[in-house]
Order: sequence, then C-alpha cells, then structure tokens
Amino acid sequence: MEFKYFSHRNAYEFLESKPEYKSNWDSIKSVIENITEDELINHFKTNHEGNTKSISLILNSVLKEKLCHS
Repeated sequence: MEFKYFSHRNAYEFLESKPEYKSNWDSIKSVIENITEDELINHFKTNHEGNTKSISLILNSVLKEKLCHS
C-alpha cells in the first residue's frame, strides 16, 4: 500500500536516526507497505460487511492483526 509520511514534531527523523527505534520502525513500515487491496476487501467481507463503511476501521483491524503476527 502506498502511503505518505507526515512527521509530527520531527518524529520521522527521530525514528529514522535512533538505532534503538529503527528496527521497530522498519517493521511497522514493512507491514503497512505490504498490505494489499485484496486483503482489505477480504477482511471487510469476512468481518465487517453490513456493519461499517469506514475504511479506517478495516485498515486498523488489518494493521493490528499483521503487527501482532510480525
């Protein structure tokens, strides 16, 4: 999935430059970058169809699932 970085109070620069956080930050970026449209659609059909139209709820569910298993 494509996404844009927005650095709040230089957080991006901080995460990129501190070795103790870099590994976790890279894992988070990898999870986000590897989410596919098909995964979001399948998650919606399996868990949320008829309950929500909010992509943020679906995206947050998929992110949580993938981050817990990475």
